Parts: sequence; C-alpha cells; structure tokens
Amino acid sequence: MMLVSRYKNNLESYCYLDKDSPKITAKILQQAQKHGIDLWSANPNITPEEIFKEDATKHYLAVISQEIGQDSGNEKQQRTLERYAKQKAKESGWELIRGSNRECIRMNGNEIQIAIPFVSQVKEQPQKIREYIGRLTMYRLLAKHQGLEGKIRFEILSPNIPDELKEMVEEINNE
Repeated sequence: MMLVSRYKNNLESYCYLDKDSPKITAKILQQAQKHGIDLWSANPNITPEEIFKEDATKHYLAVISQEIGQDSGNEKQQRTLERYAKQKAKESGWELIRGSNRECIRMNGNEIQIAIPFVSQVKEQPQKIREYIGRLTMYRLLAKHQGLEGKIRFEILSPNIPDELKEMVEEINNE
C-alpha cells in the first residue's frame, strides 16, 4: 500500500506502473475510487463514474486472464488463436484484453462482452470443448469474486464452431 499512497496524487501515471503485473493497477484503482481520479483525458460524454468503472473492469479482466493462463495447443494452434483475436480487436469497440493476445473485450453499457477464440483438431475436440467451457466458467467465477458488476457474455471466435460448443456457450450466456 505504500506504493499506492505514494502515487495517489498522480494517478494519471498508473498505466506505467503495471507493465509486469496488472494487479498493481487494480490496487491503485481501488485507492482511486476512495480518493478520486484525474480526468484530464476523459470523454466529456461519459460520467467520471462510468470512466472509472470501465477502466477498473478492464484491469480486473486483465488480472483474471493472467490468472487463468493460456490455452493448450501446438504452435500452429497458438498462432491461429492469436490471429482470430487480432481480427476481432480490429472491429469497432473491441480491444485485446490487456496482457492477452488471445482474448478480446467490448464494454457495452452494463454488459461485458468477452470474445475468446476456439481451435481444435477433430481428435482432440471433446477435450478442447471442456477446456473452453472451463475457461468461461473461470472467467465468471473470478469476475464474481472480484465484484465485477454487469452481465458477462461470451463470443466464440472460430470459423468452425461445433454445435455442442455453441449450445453450451449459449446456455452460459443465458444464466
């Protein structure tokens, strides 16, 4: 906490402090909520509370993504996952989750949308589906643990989505 109190009057610089760990930013944002934030670069059409909430949510999701870790798979699958995510991040409103090159986020009012790519070979598909559903479940549980507000919806990034996976993700999104 000494780091936080040392920098609480200069919170506009917090982004430079956590290049190695988004957890530092999460702690700083908790202090910022108590002491206020510098809105010099804020969008005038969005309230300070909305800006703060969105920024904090993005950082908590970065922490969650880091805690969950990377998907398994060979090098070719890893590159494909990254390619799908980078394509999605080019769409309006979407961006890569900080520290991740495979997961995207879009904030839409009180809804958090997370797009995660899916790649598998036929022989490993059942295992990959279980891993994917586990990943979504971990996101939900850790987000709840962090106290994130808002509905989380997931989107599968893949040109070939197995019907079984579509149905499971749809069910998770409707919870």
